[in-house]
Amino acid sequence: MMTLKFLTGNSVRRQARPEVALHQRSTRRSLAGLALAVLLTALSAGWAVADPAPLQLVATTPMPGYTGDFDHFGADVKGGRIYLAAEVNKTVEIFDAHTGARLGQIHGFGHPLVMQYLAADNRLLVTDQGFPDGQPGALQLVDCRTIRTKG
Repeated sequence: MMTLKFLTGNSVRRQARPEVALHQRSTRRSLAGLALAVLLTALSAGWAVADPAPLQLVATTPMPGYTGDFDHFGADVKGGRIYLAAEVNKTVEIFDAHTGARLGQIHGFGHPLVMQYLAADNRLLVTDQGFPDGQPGALQLVDCRTIRTKG
């Protein structure tokens, strides 16, 4: 079960001028209203699920020689591909979303992180944190037809 918590504090000092105190009360009311709106939106969006179904393992994909984990991904829903950032390998791994089969990898990253698949262009935007030699990171654009970065 997910719990949303809203914290408040008394970091605002009371002012001698009544118009400032009125403004502070108004601001606090606005913040309380915003917190309530966020809470109601969260509840209506289904965030507060009482007993979610447990996860079930449906497939495994062997990855001999790979160490590390996958933290960030992008999904091509129409094409049935999942792109995973392999930070340790400095690659983006490509998987079939239906079978779990590893389809390939994209090279040319220093430290791939967050990605967004652009369906209209069949391209993948990948944020790259940078290279160990100090070369700065960049936003890389991958052409998913050729599986090549576009610098």
